[in-house]
Amino acid sequence: MIKITKEQIDPNKMPKKVGFKGRKPVLEFMTKGGLNCISLDGKLIGSGPHRGLARHIAQIQEPELVFDELTKSESFDLNVYKHLVPVWTEITNRIREALNA
Repeated sequence: MIKITKEQIDPNKMPKKVGFKGRKPVLEFMTKGGLNCISLDGKLIGSGPHRGLARHIAQIQEPELVFDELTKSESFDLNVYKHLVPVWTEITNRIREALNA
């Protein structure tokens, strides 16, 4: 079983609320290895090498998500990353399966 421990989370990118689904908060964090992660209810719903890609994959998994934390300094052009969406969706699914094993 894979487990993302507190020690693996970048101390400068600890989980923070970036949105919601219903009344449940959506959290974003980054591992020390640079993996951007989005979680809901303690479950991984998006991951990727760019936070915008991780958020996009999370919204594919959970279409009712609302991101209310805006980032001015970092833009995300889905057309640049479009070819990575299937790859990182599959990686996110495999991580999720391993975490839930």
